[in-house]
Amino acid sequence: MVDTVMGFLGSDEQLRLFGVTLVGVSGRTVLKVLLSILLFVLLSLFTSISRAVMQAITGPAGSASRFWTKQSLQLFTAVVAVLALFSIWVTPGTDLTVGVGLVTAGLAFALQKVIASLAGYFVILRGRVFAVGDRIAVGGVRGDVMSLGFLRTTVMEMGSPSSMAGAETGNWVPSRQFTGRVVTVSNGVIFDEAVYNYTRGFPFLWEELSLTLPFDVDLRRVDTVFHACADRHTRELSDEAMASMQQMSRMYAVDVREFGPQVFVSLQEDGILATVRFVVGSHGARAVKDAISRDLVAGLREGGVSPASVAVDIRVLPDSPRGDDL
Repeated sequence: MVDTVMGFLGSDEQLRLFGVTLVGVSGRTVLKVLLSILLFVLLSLFTSISRAVMQAITGPAGSASRFWTKQSLQLFTAVVAVLALFSIWVTPGTDLTVGVGLVTAGLAFALQKVIASLAGYFVILRGRVFAVGDRIAVGGVRGDVMSLGFLRTTVMEMGSPSSMAGAETGNWVPSRQFTGRVVTVSNGVIFDEAVYNYTRGFPFLWEELSLTLPFDVDLRRVDTVFHACADRHTRELSDEAMASMQQMSRMYAVDVREFGPQVFVSLQEDGILATVRFVVGSHGARAVKDAISRDLVAGLREGGVSPASVAVDIRVLPDSPRGDDL
């Protein structure tokens, strides 16, 4: 029985299963599959033993010695696996192109994320998605691009307004200002998520400030104060934004004509919500909003306008006499 099995594994005879000949599955192919499985088992045992030895002779977890020892073992195991598989499947009687094809297919499968990141690098450059210095939001990260590598993009993280949904957990700065953290993002993320560019083509944003006012407020006075305060700090920005949009309209089908401050009102349950809309640059928006807010407070106070207050109606019900309860 053993001689029969060994003879079959060493021959080119096609494997027959329940009377059906399996095309392309010969005795040598089965032997190569078994050797490949044995190789992975041995490498798994080697990895487990080497990890135990590494933990015993290297420093504590997170130390530099353990990190580089682990990287060396992983690299050694990968090289041994590739060479051994190449030796098993590429024999003197095998066409070299078959071996090269197997290795290429294996590398493409194992390095698909690396290949996607490299492809993303060329798409970013060729498609002008963003460049160094641009302010972007991608992969849950917002900030300024510091460097662009073949595989990764380095970003100086900035905060995000609390009104923006989906803000990254742990971001403690509620505005578009730097947090001080440097974040690395894979270039391949551009194939899966949208890229928001704050500066490419049109380096301006529209911002809004809202305030709830009482129902008996003088809307003409409110409109004048809101418009004057916003115009005082955004007049030059509005002119620059208009020129930038005119240039952008030559490349894209976009037609925006309102760049000056606009005031809108809407009815709410507790008062009238007054909102002023204005243009700011991609950088420095918080400073502009701060200046406008201070002027709004002073202007409304001078005009005798106060924000609406929330009225709470509290009623105390007398205790029910005993015996009235059912």
